[in-house]
Amino acid sequence: MNQLITAVVENGMLKPDEPLNLPSQTRVRLLIVDPVPPLPDAEEKSWQELEQLWEEASVDSGGIHLTRDQLHERR
Repeated sequence: MNQLITAVVENGMLKPDEPLNLPSQTRVRLLIVDPVPPLPDAEEKSWQELEQLWEEASVDSGGIHLTRDQLHERR
C-alpha cells in the first residue's frame, strides 16, 4: 500500500499533517523527495476543505448500470 503524505519535521521527528491509517508500531519506508514550501493560511485551509469534500463525496448518477457488453456494443 502506497500513500502520499505531508509531514513537518520537529526536533528531527516527522509529524504527519493528518492521522495515518496504520496500526501502531507499523514499520514503513520513507522517501524524502523535496521539502514542501509552506502554504499561506488561506490556501492551506482551502486545500483542507477540498480534501474533506473528496472524502465525503460519492458520485452516483442515479442511472442504470450498463454491463461491459452493453458499453461495448457494436452496431
